[in-house]
Amino acid sequence: MSTSSYTLGITSLLSEILEICDEQGMQPPFILCAASPNGSVLCIRVSKDKDPAVLAEHFEPEGFTFPIIVMVIDQTGEAVRIDIPRPGDTPQLH
Repeated sequence: MSTSSYTLGITSLLSEILEICDEQGMQPPFILCAASPNGSVLCIRVSKDKDPAVLAEHFEPEGFTFPIIVMVIDQTGEAVRIDIPRPGDTPQLH
């Protein structure tokens, strides 16, 4: 599987997380970092008026493994941690 396939595989999950952050009143732009236990990581900057910018990425051959931990920071410095225990599970905010 290619690197772009890994990115596409978690795109809908990350979109859901960003919607949750927006609903919680967090203010873009967002810095989002997702990491899995095997060392796969993706860090992006998301603004409302621009396409997401990849800041850092590393994908192990098997891609992201669960659980996936996501951290989002907004422009005011507010931060949230989101855990995704297994595929299909609802993201859990902390």
